[in-house]
Amino acid sequence: MNDFAEALKNSNFEKRLQKLAKKYKNKKVVFYGTGQFYQYVKENYDLSCFDVIALSDKKFMNITSPVYNSELGCDVISPLKIYELKPDVVLISAYVDFYIEKYFCEDLFVNTKHKFKYAPLYERSWGEKIQEAWNMF
Repeated sequence: MNDFAEALKNSNFEKRLQKLAKKYKNKKVVFYGTGQFYQYVKENYDLSCFDVIALSDKKFMNITSPVYNSELGCDVISPLKIYELKPDVVLISAYVDFYIEKYFCEDLFVNTKHKFKYAPLYERSWGEKIQEAWNMF
């Protein structure tokens, strides 16, 4: 978890959150990704500025309509049903967003025949993105 603290501090994450909060004020938001990174952000940053209508993750694949998850403090839903909520944006709440974007474009949008606007919650530097791409080969 300490790695998240350092990375978020170095990326000026608080400023990014403020920018996203301003951009999506009074907009319906779904967070995609409920793993360690999301948990860290939730515990250490104020996300109350977002009108979160649900959280989604592959682990909720069988949840076809929003169901309240007391552990997460929010409704959860299958990725296959995100489009039905008509969110204004889906914020990818994962440390590495590349794989989720790939999943959205190559799998989710193809299977549901619906698209939605999405953006990373955490923006990595170009150097980090290049390093990640390099490590894939």
